[in-house]
Amino acid sequence: MKTIETRPDLDIAPARITASVIAKAMAFRLLTVFRALRNRKQVMYLEDFTEEQLADIGLTRGDLLTSLESPWYDDPSQHLSRSVWQRRSRIRPRA
Repeated sequence: MKTIETRPDLDIAPARITASVIAKAMAFRLLTVFRALRNRKQVMYLEDFTEEQLADIGLTRGDLLTSLESPWYDDPSQHLSRSVWQRRSRIRPRA
């Protein structure tokens, strides 16, 4: 019995940068910036919360201020989510 070694013949064409690819990339970036601006506006509403209300959702005033110091095109809600996640993982007892 003979064993034949086979290798897949991958004939992969190089990626083509077309107008539709560029348009999709630009649309994605615009959507990302729009979402960041919308989320920044929502995070700014959190400034009206009291310390107790912020603590209820796992945030501090410092978290808010730090997230809003990021550039205008960055999404501050991602920073807040990371802060809450890190705080919860430190508090949670390890089994």
